[in-house]
Amino acid sequence: MDNFIQTFSTEEEAANTATELKHVLKTGGINLNKFLSNNPAALEKIPEEDRIGVLKLQRILDVNVDGTHELHTLTDASLSAVSAVVYLRTISADGSIATQYVISKSKVAPIKQMSIPKLELEAATLGAELAGFCESEMTIDVKGKSFGPTAQQYSAGSNQRIDRRLRVLKKSIKRDVPCDLDDFAADENKARNFLLRISQSTHFNDTVSRLQSGLPLDRKDKLLPYTPFLDSAGLLRVEGRIQKSGLPFQSKHPVILHSRYRVAKLLIEKAHHDCGHHGIEHVRAHVQAPFMIVGNRRALRTLGKYCFICRRWRADNVRPKTAPLPKFRFPEHSKLYPFVNTGMDMFGPFHIGKSRTQTELNYVCMFTCFVPRAVHLEVCEDLSTDCLLMAIRRFVSRRGYPDVIVSDNGKNFVGANQAMKLNFQENYKPDNNYIRLQLAQQNIKWTFSSTHLWHRNLEGFGNDLSSRLNEAYLLSSEAAD
Repeated sequence: MDNFIQTFSTEEEAANTATELKHVLKTGGINLNKFLSNNPAALEKIPEEDRIGVLKLQRILDVNVDGTHELHTLTDASLSAVSAVVYLRTISADGSIATQYVISKSKVAPIKQMSIPKLELEAATLGAELAGFCESEMTIDVKGKSFGPTAQQYSAGSNQRIDRRLRVLKKSIKRDVPCDLDDFAADENKARNFLLRISQSTHFNDTVSRLQSGLPLDRKDKLLPYTPFLDSAGLLRVEGRIQKSGLPFQSKHPVILHSRYRVAKLLIEKAHHDCGHHGIEHVRAHVQAPFMIVGNRRALRTLGKYCFICRRWRADNVRPKTAPLPKFRFPEHSKLYPFVNTGMDMFGPFHIGKSRTQTELNYVCMFTCFVPRAVHLEVCEDLSTDCLLMAIRRFVSRRGYPDVIVSDNGKNFVGANQAMKLNFQENYKPDNNYIRLQLAQQNIKWTFSSTHLWHRNLEGFGNDLSSRLNEAYLLSSEAAD
């Protein structure tokens, strides 16, 4: 079975407990022996056959139960490891002080490299856990615990998110050393108020002097719209109009600062990071709850220009070098008339009226010149190849034959191109379409391209035509014009 370890106040209590325990276990057929004690007088009261002999164990604490006991925890950290050690400090009735080593523990630093403050926080957490373990296992009454300055420093930082490690520290430290933490918080408030007063006296010296003297503010004072006043700590605050609200005092009367002072800049930077580098108005709403910083919008705009994360998020995309224009954008010098090189596309449908009572859906075929960017529009009844060839015929009749036609890979465009090539290669037959044959005989070069160089005009004409019609429709005669 496992060994039994217990601490007693007197020799008689230890001997009686050993006798009773041996008797109880003997009724169950268990012979309890090998008794050991750091007190020879208590061991003499136990039969010799039940003893283990005199053995000195260094881990046994020589505790004076009548004294006052304190646990003292020290921690340290480096880039290689973190460690913590706990000592027991005993103050006897006669005033003598004895210190004994209780327990220690060390851990190797994580593989992922951490900063020294984070490692110190790990060490402080380890020390708090060891101190809690000792307090729960010891039967003596521990009157108090103390921790090193590292643990107290992190336990007092209540402005940031409290993770598991900070919760362990606060649970272990705040309960046992409230005086030290209260003093720390009081000193922190005094230092903060001192820095704020320096800032206000630097930029608002005349305003502070007038308020201290009980004089009214100058009519040209920049703080006059805020109705400033001095609180009990001598800080300049905004009076405002929400005194009767249930908000905290610092929210109803924020401290007035100037954005040029270093303290105000640090507060703005902290709010900027806490808000996730959001926009100016969002950060202003966050920082203006406890502080009224004059010129904060200008300071935030300047901060955004120099913040590395903001500059990276808002950086302009790298614009690749544009390719040279294709050859068909530049016709020969002997052919400098419009629509020598023509781009073609279709858009729609639109309502075109056969009469005042009947309408049908028609499409628009757009021809655009690649040189002067001239545009010609033709109405098509549908998207078939025959309708497209008729539109090309009407275009040619008015603008002349082009040398090059560029379009996308639409089925009607590909079909028209194949029809023109077929009629050009075959001999004339009476059943051949005269329009296809005439276009084919002009040897028009048809190029298919996935890059729509004329889509800007196409989108503009489509949107403009849709907005002008505004759910109305044109007659076929009007559309043809």
